[in-house]
Amino acid sequence: MCLFYKNTKHSSSKRSTMKITQVFIICFALLEAVSTTQQLYKASDGRDYLIETELKYNWYQAWHECARRNYQLVEIESAAKNNAIIDLLKKVIGKSHNLWLGGNDEYSTSRDYARPFFWSATGQQFTFTFWSNNNPDNYRNHEHCVHIWQEKSMFEWNDNDCTVKMGFICEPNHLVQKYRKDLQDNCDAVKQSNLLISTEFDEIQKQQLSLMDNKLQNIDRVGNEWNLEMQRLQNTTQTAVQKLLNDQQVMLKQLTEKMLKEVNDLNTELKNSNEQINTQFSKKLNEKQNEINKFC
Repeated sequence: MCLFYKNTKHSSSKRSTMKITQVFIICFALLEAVSTTQQLYKASDGRDYLIETELKYNWYQAWHECARRNYQLVEIESAAKNNAIIDLLKKVIGKSHNLWLGGNDEYSTSRDYARPFFWSATGQQFTFTFWSNNNPDNYRNHEHCVHIWQEKSMFEWNDNDCTVKMGFICEPNHLVQKYRKDLQDNCDAVKQSNLLISTEFDEIQKQQLSLMDNKLQNIDRVGNEWNLEMQRLQNTTQTAVQKLLNDQQVMLKQLTEKMLKEVNDLNTELKNSNEQINTQFSKKLNEKQNEINKFC
């Protein structure tokens, strides 16, 4: 932001022009600082890239700038990724620029164009290259680091002295990404395992509850059957007792009637016997009386 102050004490044209010039210089410096600030951009391949265009970092400083953000100097392993980065640079910068990449030749002394280069973050040898003509030439045996070369409009690569000041391109650290992916995979596996355990536990709990419910129902059924059997037994017992009592009453009545009959029969027999005895005695008494009367 640029702030303009109106000073009424200095009204001369010359001093006003000087102040306006100073303000424009300050504003331009601020805008330049903002325009060269490192920014994160998303390329057409969906990847994020941090681009620093200011030419003030050697390869090691560029590596450090990336590393302290948990990023790494970019690795370009395929033509598709290279094209996505070129399209992004065209949008951000507009033309080719000196930008450090993450490759080097491990300080090889060979000047062979086919000498191996490696990506520093992973140690993997280059499987894709985009060298400019007659490169990598290891000029004066001091060119060991790889960069996009502003001298080539097609954003081609060059090997250069690792101490040369350039900008750079960073990308998310592969190891951090792998760690996060592995961590996420482990978390997903744990979640899946927990889900399976939870589902299995729920199923076992459901089965146990169903089993307990069946057992409770069986207990209720047995209880009901027991109550019915006890009621039936009680009723049967009461019926049997009542029948026994009734039978006893009948037997008692019959026995009583029999005894009364026998008593009556005995009384009758005694009465008849008494009458017979009385009759016989009376007869004998009369006979004796008659005999007495004869003599007296």
